[in-house]
Amino acid sequence: MHMKKFMILASAVLMLFAGCIRRTKAEHSSAVEVRTILVSGSQDATETSYIGTVRPSKEAHIVSRHDGKLKQILVRKGTHVAEGQVIAVIESQSLQSAYNAAKASLNEAEDAMKRVRRVHDANVVPDMKMVEIETKLQQAKAAASAAEHALEECRIRAPFAGVVSEIVTETGISVSPIDRIATIIDMHNAEIEFAVPESEISDFSIGDTATVGISAIGHTCQAVVVTKDMVSSPLSHTFMCRLRPIAKSANMMPGMVCHIYSNRKFQADIVIPANAVKMDSHGKYVWTVSADSIVSKRYITLGEFVSHGVMVLDGLTTGDRIIVEGMQKVCTGMKVNVQQ
Repeated sequence: MHMKKFMILASAVLMLFAGCIRRTKAEHSSAVEVRTILVSGSQDATETSYIGTVRPSKEAHIVSRHDGKLKQILVRKGTHVAEGQVIAVIESQSLQSAYNAAKASLNEAEDAMKRVRRVHDANVVPDMKMVEIETKLQQAKAAASAAEHALEECRIRAPFAGVVSEIVTETGISVSPIDRIATIIDMHNAEIEFAVPESEISDFSIGDTATVGISAIGHTCQAVVVTKDMVSSPLSHTFMCRLRPIAKSANMMPGMVCHIYSNRKFQADIVIPANAVKMDSHGKYVWTVSADSIVSKRYITLGEFVSHGVMVLDGLTTGDRIIVEGMQKVCTGMKVNVQQ
């Protein structure tokens, strides 16, 4: 009797085990097949071109600090000058007369000091008189120094090393502080100025690089953004930017036209196929597959559309696996059969 019950129980266990095996095989064979891709970084970029002009990094309009007659011009257009080099001389009769008078007053004050000191040492002149003479001497020295400095300013000097780009007057002409005599530019660190539309100015930052081509001299180089206007032109609605070439050319001249090519890298590194993106009441999402082939829903933040998909700003990282085919048949927690 006991043996018969044992045999019945054993048969039931075997049948249950065989059923489990058949069900497991059926479930595996019926697993949804999906096609996936691994998320990776993107190097997608767009190339935008602009027209610019070569500009000197520094430019100075040379004027006289005083009224006078232009006695000499010591340079010519195209002359290279050093910082502090005399480039013109102004003749001012009034300044010369003021200097002569100040010098005479100084000589007189110095002579008076010598005479008074001799008698002061003999206790003939009181101390108050000595102090008065010393004060007059100091005043005479200050006046003579100021007159000498003003006269020296008639020798007009270059404010920095550069090239004389223009001479706008000639010797013998009377000049005043508002009359320009010449222009000096610094081409050692020549820069390239170009306008950027309002819609694109956010693509440029100080330190960014661009490729510059100057067809007039057949020169191409990389350049760095050194300035960027904060206020746009009210007429053209553009912002002015300046580039400084990394590899300089001695043949670059002011006014040369340049073509600027900016390779703008998108801020998002991840680009996925647009058809992998789905949407529900909570937002946009993709189906991801774990290492053990389990499906889960991942909400993402999208950026711009590019040539081979759409950028993902948040929600995915490099190495994630997402479903690109068969996502209509899956749900959270399902195990899938991944087809590469």
